[in-house]
Amino acid sequence: MKIMKMLLKLLTILSLLALCSFELAQCNVRHNSPTIDIYINCDGNITRNLYNSNITIHKLHCSKSLDSDLNVATKGHSSSVAKRIAINFSKSNSDKYLRAFKEDQYAIISGVKYVPAIVFNHKYVVYGTSDINHANKEFQKYHMAI
Repeated sequence: MKIMKMLLKLLTILSLLALCSFELAQCNVRHNSPTIDIYINCDGNITRNLYNSNITIHKLHCSKSLDSDLNVATKGHSSSVAKRIAINFSKSNSDKYLRAFKEDQYAIISGVKYVPAIVFNHKYVVYGTSDINHANKEFQKYHMAI
C-alpha cells in the first residue's frame, strides 16, 4: 500500500511537471493562430482536416481500457498466477498508464467536463464534437458576437 501511495505521488509530480512544460511551450505559439486542444475518449477518432493551427489531441480514460485488458488476462487464473500476470502487465504497460494519468489530469485541470470537447486558446470550449471545422465555426460565431 505504501508503494502505491508513493507511486501515485510520483505520477502526480510527473504530470504537473509535464503540464508546466506544456504551458511554457504554448508561449512560443504564433498569436494569430488559435491553440486547439481536442479531448476524446481513448478509442475515439477525430475528423481530420488541413486546419493550420497548434493542435493537441488528448485521449481520455485510457486507463479503463488497460484495466479491462488486465481483467481479461487474469480471468480464470488462480490468485497467485493472476498476481504474477498483473505485475508483468503493469510493468510492461507502465508508460501507457502514466500517459493515461497525465491526459486525465490535464483534462481536469483544463476544466473539461465531458468528451468529446474542443478547447480554443485554453479558454473557449465546444462540447459534443471532435470535428475541428465544425467546432471552429461555433468558436468563430461566439468570438464574433463578443
